[in-house]
Amino acid sequence: ASSGRDKGFGFIAPDDSTLGDLFVHVSELRDARANGLERGDRVRFEVKHNREKGKNLAIEVIVEKSGGGSGRRKGKDSRDRGGGGGGGRRGG
Repeated sequence: ASSGRDKGFGFIAPDDSTLGDLFVHVSELRDARANGLERGDRVRFEVKHNREKGKNLAIEVIVEKSGGGSGRRKGKDSRDRGGGGGGGRRGG
């Protein structure tokens, strides 16, 4: 995955690899203390399909555990392609 952190965007590698890397913009971070994502952050998010670009993106992103962890989020998730929530890690 790649990052454009200086420009306020990046990509999330969801636990469900069939979704592919998801674009995320800093404006979608819902955690008041998060002004960006770090590699290894565990996040919870919703998946929205951008019809214009034909790609999925992460919205309503909440940091569940900060950086450095090698594991991925476990627990509740519904990562269907058309919507629903998901978990994953910030790629880099």
